[in-house]
Amino acid sequence: LEIIEDLYQRNIQSILIEGGPKTLQKFIDYSIWNECHIFTSNNNWSAGIAGPLLVNAQEVANMQLLTDNYKIFKPINNL
Repeated sequence: LEIIEDLYQRNIQSILIEGGPKTLQKFIDYSIWNECHIFTSNNNWSAGIAGPLLVNAQEVANMQLLTDNYKIFKPINNL
């Protein structure tokens, strides 16, 4: 949260987070996100790292991109 406060003091109002599941989950847990873009594929890699758990979110867009699916979510309290 110190980073968020520092960004606010510098008048930076928008950032893009491309972290791993632990970093992303922290932003979700502290409710300091306003949009989430998720790409999914039909390919099964059979192993990997689970993504973060998106809670209190509502899907606002769903698009098919070739064989992949692209969804956009927003926090329920920000709609």
